[in-house]
Amino acid sequence: MWIPEWLYERLPLLYLVCGCACLWGLGESFAVKLSALLFFAAAALTFGMRRHARRPVVARKRLPSKRR
Repeated sequence: MWIPEWLYERLPLLYLVCGCACLWGLGESFAVKLSALLFFAAAALTFGMRRHARRPVVARKRLPSKRR
């Protein structure tokens, strides 16, 4: 699936806005709260995965082998 880069970069913010819009515009029912929670979770997961993927790779030290 391909989406434009400008939209891809703003997805976490879009998820947050959609979650807030659910709570503000649709009321206080269980389904609305669940939908908003799922939007907030998607925002957090997307943000976290991107942050992890864009983190510089640090060379890991190799532990000494226990071979004889």
